[in-house]
Amino acid sequence: MALGKTIKSLLPAEHGSWAFAIEPLAIALIIWPSKFGWMLAAASLAGFLAYRPATLAATDILKRKRYPRTVIALVMGSILGLTALGLVVVVGLAKESTQLPLEIASVVGLLFAIFDRTSPPRSLLRELLGSIATLPMALAVLFVPLYEGFSKGPGPSV
Repeated sequence: MALGKTIKSLLPAEHGSWAFAIEPLAIALIIWPSKFGWMLAAASLAGFLAYRPATLAATDILKRKRYPRTVIALVMGSILGLTALGLVVVVGLAKESTQLPLEIASVVGLLFAIFDRTSPPRSLLRELLGSIATLPMALAVLFVPLYEGFSKGPGPSV
């Protein structure tokens, strides 16, 4: 039972953050589904889920503290973070059309991480960056089939 509580504590607690993370990707996949789009959506979700455990583990390690959650957070954050990175690299290397949105998403994600650590919990800039961080990934999900569609003709590619 303690393991379940620990894992639950590592998931994002804000209900709005789940909506900001999932809805743009779901809408993009509904509009134009593709294999690489699903991979990018999975990468974005894995990155979203990796952030909190990775941050908690890093904080514990920097404070030289070890709580029951520390090892689980480190493992969970590492696995999800590496999964996100691997999927983004695979898609980014395979599809040129996703490189610009992925670069934008990386910069926005980095800025969010910086402001999340240095700003008060409900600062406007932090909240705005958090809410728009997934939009470049949703654009990348759309760009893959749109780019392919120009050479193959109109219509979704799966």
